Amino acid sequence: MENSTHIQTGTKHVLSEDSNEKAAKKRVLPTFPIIPSSRFGTTTAPTLRHPLFIGDFSLDGDRKFHHDRRSLGFISIDWDQSQTKKVEYDLNIAMDKVKRKDYQRCVRENLDNLLMWILLNRYKFAVSPPPPPPPTAPMPSQHSSSQAPQQGGQPHSSSHGDATKSARPNPVRGASVDSLQNPLAASGPITSLSTDFVTYRGLLRDLMCSPYQKEGWIILATKFRRTIYLCGIDSVEKQLEKENETENQKRLCSWGFKFEQFMTDGADPNEGHDENKEYCCVLRSRLASHSLVYGAEVDGADPTRYNPPHGHLTPFVELKTNKEITTKRARQILHKFKFQKWWSQSFLVGIPRVVCGFRDDFGVVRSVQTFAVSAMPNQCQGYWSTDVMINFLDQFLSWVKSQVVEDDPNLVYQLTRQPGSPNVHCQCLGENSSAVAFLPHWYINEVFATAPAE
Repeated sequence: MENSTHIQTGTKHVLSEDSNEKAAKKRVLPTFPIIPSSRFGTTTAPTLRHPLFIGDFSLDGDRKFHHDRRSLGFISIDWDQSQTKKVEYDLNIAMDKVKRKDYQRCVRENLDNLLMWILLNRYKFAVSPPPPPPPTAPMPSQHSSSQAPQQGGQPHSSSHGDATKSARPNPVRGASVDSLQNPLAASGPITSLSTDFVTYRGLLRDLMCSPYQKEGWIILATKFRRTIYLCGIDSVEKQLEKENETENQKRLCSWGFKFEQFMTDGADPNEGHDENKEYCCVLRSRLASHSLVYGAEVDGADPTRYNPPHGHLTPFVELKTNKEITTKRARQILHKFKFQKWWSQSFLVGIPRVVCGFRDDFGVVRSVQTFAVSAMPNQCQGYWSTDVMINFLDQFLSWVKSQVVEDDPNLVYQLTRQPGSPNVHCQCLGENSSAVAFLPHWYINEVFATAPAE
């Protein structure tokens, strides 16, 4: 493969636009057309199988992985959902006490937290999985240190090549994963995940919205044991934009987190909100010929409907904020752009309700309204089509399968859509893969390994 120029920002290397253009002049890169979007609406979209909940995990205030539900919040819907609830939530309260996310740290996480969950739940991917282990581990509220992921947290992915990745500590051996009575210790290792794609819900949402959006994106893809892992990364421009955010931009972002705090049972809005904590669900689904496993951060569950163990996310609620709707134009923007992302985000995980807090220009929420996800497409006819969005995702994943063919956990393909571009380009990075390889060695070496001896 021809040598390519790299741009390093923080700890990530991304092929520059110049290097892509130079490479394209030497050889034509495989291309997937996005425009015209109408070509994806000529047939009825395939059905996305109702997403099945297969597990969950939490991230604490230090972004450490915990194999429990300690970060799950509950959201009481204590009003008639057909009506608008009048409130006065000042989202500026305790803004000086907020603990914001460390952007660079989040960048380095890649798929690591989801991969850790897979490693701890390998038995669920057996073709005929054995029964789950008995509930010998403490309940989440006890925060026991005996659970493997809590021993020092989650390692971070490196972007400095194989030498650095090999030097990273092995969290599995040190944490005694099989001390949790993993059935694999008795049944033997699995040979594959029997899954076509592993990724996060946010990446699938962005793909679904692509026919109607001009935003650019970069996706890294690696095939390992017949499964393609998709990892979204920020472009150089997006990284610089994030690193140079103004205080006003940071405050606008924090308003969304503060609204979650107002809505979460037992949370005190007078305390600073910790934006690092997350509760994530892992789901399995199928779209046409594509089997999918993906993680998704969720805001909380309605305590009146939450009764574990549960197979789906129907008890859960998505929380959003938006400026008050005072003009026809504002309502058009809500339906054309916001509802499109809200619908796809909720549809992919099977969450039926979105609760939105409508705020004024000063960050005070004046009203709260519930929207049924199933009703959004009818409200937005003429702006976007679910057939277009689902067909696009189906056809794009088929194209990815045709391009990402080499089964090698250290080989990376880069899928790039430049902002406003009508096409997606695929480039195998070859010898340059080590700069952006995102499957950590602790995962590669352990996920299909024989259970360690006690």
